[in-house]
Amino acid sequence: RTCSRLSEKRRSARTDRRTMTTKVRCCRGAPAPAGRLGFHRPRHAGKGRFAGAVALRAASAADLSAVVVGGGPSGLAAAMMLAQEGYGKVDVIEKRESPSYFEPDKAFVFSIDERGQKFIDLVGAMDLLKANGVGTREDYHISRLYPDGRVERKQLAGVIKSERTENFWIPRVDFIRLLYECVEAKFGGRIEVHFASECERIEKVVSAGGGAERLRVVAVKEEGEAQERLEFSPAPLLGW
Repeated sequence: RTCSRLSEKRRSARTDRRTMTTKVRCCRGAPAPAGRLGFHRPRHAGKGRFAGAVALRAASAADLSAVVVGGGPSGLAAAMMLAQEGYGKVDVIEKRESPSYFEPDKAFVFSIDERGQKFIDLVGAMDLLKANGVGTREDYHISRLYPDGRVERKQLAGVIKSERTENFWIPRVDFIRLLYECVEAKFGGRIEVHFASECERIEKVVSAGGGAERLRVVAVKEEGEAQERLEFSPAPLLGW
């Protein structure tokens, strides 16, 4: 009887993993359109790893809008991926005042490796990365400075084989500026970054007469001493 219960729990866990929605974190909006961004497998799917139909809304991506809360590297990358998938409008809510705004508590350097460069190449920003970053192929040193004044210096192996992808090091503030330049150049008509804005609330709205539910995202934009209230009704909502 114990073995039977354990087997039942394992089968249930496997079923739950198969039914998870992956790759996009959406808050009760429309699922992502078909493609790389996301899918949902119904819980009642039949036996087998790939059994069951994929449930997707039939709406055209061009008719959908999305909101991304946070305009850092992940937020801007998500916005570009949504636009690349065909979303008609993507709004990014960002509290910083400009793309070049320096944050001392985030003054670190990114290493853009082969996996990161696949995205950079996908959105056509590889030339910008090479122009603003520092590539490493040979051995290099990293120094770590501790609060008590100690300095730890370590030698690391670079890319030994010439056919391997070259890593690029770039400060975070420069990387964000690079991504924003890419947004302006390639997705200017479909991605809008609202600087000096903060998300105030996210609420669920039911249409009159008990119709379909939708999301309403309310943000506040600071313009000097004045404030402007922004409202959005996105399909997916992503946050970083």
